[in-house]
Amino acid sequence: QLVEKIQGPEDIHLTLINYHLGCQCRMDGQLQAAVELMKKVLPQFMKAYGETHDYTISATFQLGLAYMQLNQFELSQPMLAKVNTDWEKKYGKSHVMLQDAKSMLAIVYHRQGKSELAIPLGEEVVAFRQKTLGDRHPDTMLALNNLGSYCRNARQLQRALVHYEKLMELLSGRQPQPNTNEF
Repeated sequence: QLVEKIQGPEDIHLTLINYHLGCQCRMDGQLQAAVELMKKVLPQFMKAYGETHDYTISATFQLGLAYMQLNQFELSQPMLAKVNTDWEKKYGKSHVMLQDAKSMLAIVYHRQGKSELAIPLGEEVVAFRQKTLGDRHPDTMLALNNLGSYCRNARQLQRALVHYEKLMELLSGRQPQPNTNEF
């Protein structure tokens, strides 16, 4: 509040400080504080930088994540969908932040009971992480586990089993067998 009194409520430096504070609050589990900060930051970034600037997209992502962590999926889902669209337009399909946003959107769909919408996103995230991080990276294995869960909840049990078997092979240290099943 002292910084706001000195610099004024619309100062972009204060907005950046509030953005980073909001990110830290979300990571520390202070979700309501994170939401309040990001709700304040987002319109200021839009005004200063426009809708497609990285700061604006990142603030939308952070607010969507905070809503997701609060189980407010009806608020989270459209924000994460917009982030996916904006980052894909800006950077293409192979950008790491886009893949993180796809992963989070898939989780929201899954938690909303819309696992059939989560599956294609999960498949894309697994493929991206396998290509960039390798099969045995923890993030790749987590994405593979999530994909198995999406398939299981969508009652695609054979697909789920294939993903879980591959994950078990990776965790056991064995070389994964090529997937010969077509879905």
